[in-house]
Amino acid sequence: MLISRRAPTIPLADAGAFERETRRTTCFRVALAVLIGALGVAAFLLARDLGRSQTATSAERSSGVLVLDLSGSVGPSRYGQIQRTLGTLTAHKERLGVVIFSDSAYEVVPPGTPPVELGLIARFFKPHAVPSTPTPFPERLIENPRFYDNPWSSSYHGGTQVSTGLDLAQRILDRDGIKHGRVILVSDLNESALDQDKLTQTLLRYGQLGIKLEIVDLSGSRGGLNYYSRLTGRPTSLTVAPSTRISSSRPSPYWLVTIAVTLTLLLAGNEYFCRRLSWRHRLEAAA
Repeated sequence: MLISRRAPTIPLADAGAFERETRRTTCFRVALAVLIGALGVAAFLLARDLGRSQTATSAERSSGVLVLDLSGSVGPSRYGQIQRTLGTLTAHKERLGVVIFSDSAYEVVPPGTPPVELGLIARFFKPHAVPSTPTPFPERLIENPRFYDNPWSSSYHGGTQVSTGLDLAQRILDRDGIKHGRVILVSDLNESALDQDKLTQTLLRYGQLGIKLEIVDLSGSRGGLNYYSRLTGRPTSLTVAPSTRISSSRPSPYWLVTIAVTLTLLLAGNEYFCRRLSWRHRLEAAA
């Protein structure tokens, strides 16, 4: 059996004198409750939309594969352009998978990898200071002392078979369920004559599947780009962070800060205007 207990009260003969304050406090608390409820709903909706926008942006930026040519024809003279390309993609927060190839191909990291990983790969193509006695360094570094030896140079330094890299990139997009993906090819396009037929079939398949192929031509020749564009049916120039990936309607997190500050001010107003009624201090002051 539950027995309700009321807090002890003191009978007050002139309680009616506080009717105005009671009415004001009640109205203020009702208004405060409505405002807090509205702000809470607004904060929930903004936080949900913000999370969706971040997820959508991440998904868009992770829908691609970088295919990097490490064949013997890509020498140190091309490393600067490779390093600048990787640096640009890193600065634009591209979340790409990476495939390296020469006469065979290998997946280094999958699509959606944080951009910092591209920066780690780029350091192998950045010149560095060389000590006067480079004996502690690997033989390939001594042979070309301006660049660090990368982990793939011994296995991927043969001929150029672009089709192997593009074919692996397509299979990765299929594996990860990425439709109409983006493949960035960084190569001198000095493909082997033995690879022509397979490369042609691969490029035609890219066009049929709607895979967007973008090319950084390390040789600077336009003839190769025209060949790739003709077979895929679309331009192949590199575009970094296209405008379709940036949503101007994305809610700003500053709105959440504004809501938090407003709630704080409302609660402070509640403490000030709805505090306990006190008349003792007034009587003492009057005395």
